[in-house]
Amino acid sequence: MTDKFLAAIRAQDKAKQLPRGRSNPILGDPPKKPSAPLTDAVRLQILSLHQNKMRGTDIARKLGLNANTVHNTIRRYGIRDNKVVNLQNNMFE
Repeated sequence: MTDKFLAAIRAQDKAKQLPRGRSNPILGDPPKKPSAPLTDAVRLQILSLHQNKMRGTDIARKLGLNANTVHNTIRRYGIRDNKVVNLQNNMFE
């Protein structure tokens, strides 16, 4: 067997011993923490930045949020009278 093949087999064995999950201890990624629901203040900040023509990915990077969270917030909520309103609940009013 060649040296490269043996190195690949050893790497597979090491990979099998790693814990399952999204965080990667080899690269120094911290383990993911479950996040709390967004507050209305954070939602208002997201929507305000979006109204000022900032892209969702830039908002996510600036606030330290997941891009999908920002996208869902923009899709589900709006601003009325400087307050956050759930658009899905008020659809038929």
